[in-house]
Amino acid sequence: MRSKKVICPYCNRPAKFWYDSSPVLMKNFGPIYNCDRCQAYVSCHRGHGGKIPLGTLAKFELRREAARSLNVFTAGEKKWQKKS
Repeated sequence: MRSKKVICPYCNRPAKFWYDSSPVLMKNFGPIYNCDRCQAYVSCHRGHGGKIPLGTLAKFELRREAARSLNVFTAGEKKWQKKS
């Protein structure tokens, strides 16, 4: 399967495809696209040769804020469930 051209939304340069994320993330989480310039990355679907991105590239700051938002919604959901 041919690699899909993935463009970094931060610098508009092509991202590099890695079958093994160890050189970038220090642990192998499977295939990823990575922008060396921005340090942004996105994981890929495991099937289809592992070359289809799960979304768009994101930097650490965006990932951290997404995790915080998820924690806020999860905490609110738990409070709501306890009231019932």
